[in-house]
Amino acid sequence: MNLMWPDGKDQFCEVVDSYAKLLGALNELTVEMLFESYGLRKHFPSLAASNSHLLRFLKYKQPQDTETTTIRFAAHTDINFATIVHQNDIGGLEVQAKDGTWISVEPQPSHFLIFAGQGMQVWSNDRIKACYHRVKVSAGNGERYSMGLFTFNNGVIQVPEELVDDKHPLLYKPFDSRGYIRFYISSDEAVKLNNPIKAFCGA
Repeated sequence: MNLMWPDGKDQFCEVVDSYAKLLGALNELTVEMLFESYGLRKHFPSLAASNSHLLRFLKYKQPQDTETTTIRFAAHTDINFATIVHQNDIGGLEVQAKDGTWISVEPQPSHFLIFAGQGMQVWSNDRIKACYHRVKVSAGNGERYSMGLFTFNNGVIQVPEELVDDKHPLLYKPFDSRGYIRFYISSDEAVKLNNPIKAFCGA
């Protein structure tokens, strides 16, 4: 029995499954291009073989107070390897620039946003930083909906030796993704807010 839809939603399920597979293919293409940009495509197949994807439907309610803007999802970086976000026409997503300022991402239903997660930060030896982002929703704009494809690596991520040199010393020990998720979930807020990835596998 389908626990979410006991009466059956076969067509909906088929569409969602097809959509998730297309987003998964987009993720693999993007990550492969990333590896190629560092001259490290040879490392891609082994990482891709250990990837799995989780598609989530996200709803952010608008505030009841007509003059309020509310943070519906606090600033954070994703604990997975990479995330693809597809949003509707209601804004609210913001990303943090290097100088700490927040930049609003105007919604374009035909666009997909790709965020580096903490796993990618480890793999790149901090050449690529996990993207800080948050969601703010203003009253009167309507409810915000988005879909996120979260890519998790189920193996051990290691910094390629080609990304370690005198200017870029090794920053991370081999990274067990599943072990890190367990560590993160069980950690207190102080650890989560103070670079948990370093606490888990910093060299």
